[in-house]
Amino acid sequence: MLELIEQALEVRYPKVLELSPDRFSVIGDIHADLTALNLILRRAVRPVIFLGDYADRGDRPADVYRTILEGYISGEFILLRGNHETQDVHPHDLPYRLEEGGHDGEVYLALRRLWDSLPVCAVVNELFLVHGGVYTKTCRILGEGVSLSDLRREEAMVEMLWNDPWEKDGCDHNYERGLGFFFGRLATRRFLDDIGVRTVIRSHEPYKVLKAEQDGMVVTVGSTGVYGTRIAFLNITGKVKNGYEVVGKYGHVL
Repeated sequence: MLELIEQALEVRYPKVLELSPDRFSVIGDIHADLTALNLILRRAVRPVIFLGDYADRGDRPADVYRTILEGYISGEFILLRGNHETQDVHPHDLPYRLEEGGHDGEVYLALRRLWDSLPVCAVVNELFLVHGGVYTKTCRILGEGVSLSDLRREEAMVEMLWNDPWEKDGCDHNYERGLGFFFGRLATRRFLDDIGVRTVIRSHEPYKVLKAEQDGMVVTVGSTGVYGTRIAFLNITGKVKNGYEVVGKYGHVL
């Protein structure tokens, strides 16, 4: 496992990726659910873009990491960072699960180094892929606007890992998580216009399974069964008009 992580650390992507594949798959939170991961991978096209949250909650984190790292090293998979690729989360049972599986603390420390190296978001054709949500500039986005270069800021990374959408126009502190912000329709519209994309595809709330939100500007996809829900993924093989088309044409629920 340690050797695999060290090989993965040699893969270098910028924090803000820009890609243009003809087709690709999107997988949301896995949370150490190896069964769900294997089911999806048998049906996914390549490359596969993961939206983060690979461990915690489920019981097979080492096997999940082994699977995704092999694909990351080969170039089949792109791994974005989620909020569970930090230590600032609860639950965070990964260190204990690794120890139970016979992996020493060095493996966990190596994974932490890997997390720091992962990209945080990706612009893929006219889609914006991220774990949590859009960068609101602490709710100042309507007055200031946003650019791709802004997304490389540390403040932006925290928001993109933690933010959640809501069905309001405005933006506010995320009182449910205690970190990040709720971003409303107006913030999302400004973000899409400024970055030059049509739709945000994110995870972070995998119990929603597959849902178009904010009038189709946002799609949430969850790919884990740890909440007792079904699992979803996207196989995107053409241009996308909006989130309703993402869900209806390219979404798959198992």
